[in-house]
Amino acid sequence: MIIQGAAGTSFGNLNPVLCNDSGCTDVVTFMFPSLIGVDPPSSSIQPNVDGALASDWTISEDGLTYTFNFREGEYTWNDGTPISLVDVAFSFEAYLSGENDSPVTDLYQFFISDVAVDEATQTVSITFNEATCENLRYAGVQIVPAHYWGVASVDEVEPFDYSVMDTDDFATNPAISAGAFQFRELVEGERIVLEANQNAPGAEAVIPEGYLYTLIPDQTVIVERFLAGELNVIDTPQVAERDRIRESADHQFFEFAGNSWDYLALNFADPENPRSAVYDTETNTVTGYTDIDGNEYDSEVPHPLFADTRVRRAIQHGIDLDAIMERAVFGEGEVMASSVNPVAWSKSPDIQPIPYDPEMAMQLLNEAGWTMNDSGVLVNEAGEPFEFELLTNAGNTRREQIGELVQDQLGQLGITVDFVAIDFNQLLEVIDSQEWDAFILGWLAAFPFNPDQTQLFSASQDVVGTGNNAQSYYNPEFERLTREALTVPGCDIEERAAIYHQLEQILQDDQAYIWLFVQGGFYASSADIDWGEGPFPNQLWWNVDEWTTSAN
Repeated sequence: MIIQGAAGTSFGNLNPVLCNDSGCTDVVTFMFPSLIGVDPPSSSIQPNVDGALASDWTISEDGLTYTFNFREGEYTWNDGTPISLVDVAFSFEAYLSGENDSPVTDLYQFFISDVAVDEATQTVSITFNEATCENLRYAGVQIVPAHYWGVASVDEVEPFDYSVMDTDDFATNPAISAGAFQFRELVEGERIVLEANQNAPGAEAVIPEGYLYTLIPDQTVIVERFLAGELNVIDTPQVAERDRIRESADHQFFEFAGNSWDYLALNFADPENPRSAVYDTETNTVTGYTDIDGNEYDSEVPHPLFADTRVRRAIQHGIDLDAIMERAVFGEGEVMASSVNPVAWSKSPDIQPIPYDPEMAMQLLNEAGWTMNDSGVLVNEAGEPFEFELLTNAGNTRREQIGELVQDQLGQLGITVDFVAIDFNQLLEVIDSQEWDAFILGWLAAFPFNPDQTQLFSASQDVVGTGNNAQSYYNPEFERLTREALTVPGCDIEERAAIYHQLEQILQDDQAYIWLFVQGGFYASSADIDWGEGPFPNQLWWNVDEWTTSAN
């Protein structure tokens, strides 16, 4: 039996269509198959992945329609009923109909325009609203059993009332499933018990007898119970507790660069003159700027400090990230070279993090017209000091520690940093207004990793009041290559990776952010568990059906 503890007080909805939190996400992944799958070594969506309901796919010439070849007759639900195209059509309609409380309906409606199944050819065709190579991730929905709700044919799919999912028993008793494990018991607020499903898609046999998922609100208690042998698997324990696990002879661990990363953003534009970019979607270029009153301009007003790339690079060189990681996350992280996760398939092997080098930082500042006066203050030719306000969200001790160390380290260069931690919602309002100098926040990267950086750095997102490019970064070559990477004919992953390598170099050269670090991922288990091949980064459970333990 695999026994895992998790922080929280509730499991959420066990119907994957309605699941909306980490508790149910962890569990339903074990019970429901997906149309397509992720290749573990590359951490990318690939054809012919074991357990995926579609073997492979083709893409139309216009890039809008993906046709998936369904594995007819290969897999069954745990009650012996074959998994069919009726299930696929029913599931997509459940996500897209808008008749229930699915948390992803708006997202999927935005990307998907039509889903059709052809029982004669055993294919699924998904037509998207736009041709991009990231459309595949929206085809990877988890499939539910149509026959549980009495739907037996494709003709019955669309007329079905999907609102019944909001109140039926499937939310707490998903009796029909098709994963490595199947549902056995739920004690709300305490535990979920799953048992092995020997009809699991893609599995010759499920070796572990079951899976126990127990809620433990205190993360420190989770580690204590793991070390005491009451739990035999732990996922991402507190960074302060990891050395205890490493030092235990009764346990094994796996470390990797995780998905959560912090950054420091510098405003490229004058915070007293916030302007939105006017973005031409046909040419992917900026044609002008407007302020909140609708006045039109040819350009942004540059930030008095940070518009100069040399200054931004100097700040990067002036920050000792190894020292910051040691204090903020006990060294449990990896310095980033850019916004690309170090283990992502699109990461360039040739681009390394910018090193801590205070001498180079001072040289660049001098070149940009800043010098140290007799009082140890960095000033420009007019004698004005280099000072700015740095914000982060109050209560996040990691970011507060980052900010304090940045303040101290840049102070050694003569830069005065007014570091302020404010309420998170207030911080978001300030960021959206673009009336700020600098802030520290973080991103949680999607998995499988999405290499597209449009959301963060495209000028299309430079909109006062909304949009994630609140720092007003703009590089026409970035815009061109971003579009090119999203529309590679056939979406060949190697061809796309080569373009993303160029984009990564551009973002680092421009110092689009001050790159900080990704927090380390960490898996551990009791020493008697044999993980087989793996785990892989972000994929602890990919071969869980093959795990062996002394308690099997």
